[in-house]
Amino acid sequence: MSNQHLDDKPDWAMSRREKRKADQRRQGFPQPRRRWPWIVAAVVIVALLLMVVLGGGDDTGASEEDADTVSIMQLNATEVATAERGPVRQSVRVNGTLSPLATTQLAARVNAPIAEVLVRAGDAVEAGDVLLRMETDDLASTLDQQRANVRSTAANLAVARNQLERDRSLGERGLTPQSSIESQRAQVTALEANLEAQQLAVQTAERALANATVTAPVAGRIASRSVEAGQYVSTGTPLMTLVDLSSMELEANVPLRAVDRIEPGQTALIQIDGINRERFNGTVDRVNPVAQSGTRTAAVYVRVPNPEERLRGGMFASVEIIIAQRDDALSIPVDALREDAEGTFVLTLNNDELQRTAVEAGEPWNGGERVAINAGLTAGTQYVAAPLPELKAGDKVRLMESN
Repeated sequence: MSNQHLDDKPDWAMSRREKRKADQRRQGFPQPRRRWPWIVAAVVIVALLLMVVLGGGDDTGASEEDADTVSIMQLNATEVATAERGPVRQSVRVNGTLSPLATTQLAARVNAPIAEVLVRAGDAVEAGDVLLRMETDDLASTLDQQRANVRSTAANLAVARNQLERDRSLGERGLTPQSSIESQRAQVTALEANLEAQQLAVQTAERALANATVTAPVAGRIASRSVEAGQYVSTGTPLMTLVDLSSMELEANVPLRAVDRIEPGQTALIQIDGINRERFNGTVDRVNPVAQSGTRTAAVYVRVPNPEERLRGGMFASVEIIIAQRDDALSIPVDALREDAEGTFVLTLNNDELQRTAVEAGEPWNGGERVAINAGLTAGTQYVAAPLPELKAGDKVRLMESN
């Protein structure tokens, strides 16, 4: 509403807002101007300028880039490979458990208390090292008594033999009856038998005294100890277990469908749980001719050299037994093979263009990961190694450079 109209309008007809504006006008206050039309106009002008700048550029480059993206496929270095010759193998993969090839159970050979035990589990010993000693007082006393018995019997035998000779001499002259001679001969025979038995008893007592000291029969490590000093043991009581870790044996259960291809002497590659990125070499030692009941498997034993004693009994291992091997085979990943109505082929690269190359595939190798190529592909040819079903012969490709 204009200011002139407010001046002509009576006060009783004005609203509160109109009365306030009329009072301000009479008192000489300046009236505010309406600025929003100018603000709206400025916004419209800026929007038009932006549309001209952004929409008026040349989009020829973008169109060409879109055309390149559609017509040229970019391939990573891992998706393309070069055909080459190299070693391949066929193998059987199974799991098994390691154990020391030689384990010796040491047991008591005499009845006696243990005087001292000189080793503990884990100790390394050499052949002949003393491991344990028993108390020898009773054993030594027994040996002395047996030796005394031998001396006494030997003396009695000497007297009896002399008497027999005298009786024979007298008998030849008719001075001694034949019955006396026979009686003396029987006494000599009995003393000889008694002396022989007592001599055997001496040998037994000597062995018992020697067996009171237990020594290592071979070099190795103490795997376990079952007795302590002061303990009384009888013949046959287990004392300790000695293992030779220089050579280990791996026992693995192989399915019957594969066991007929495994023979002694084949190479085995062994991976141990807990020892990453390292393989140990072994050799198949023997194959159990009898299948395990209910499992449809047969045990295969692999010998594993362990000169540094890094392997331990009870370790779980995966083993790859090499049953066939070629040192100079042309092979490609099995994923690189493609098939169509015309047969088997691979996509090879020729001047940045994919080309269908028919091939003759051979046996699978490396656990089925690679396949031998008998014909159609030559060493040095680049081919698509990755399973990319969208690619086809005639496609243009570009190899991305790897850093």
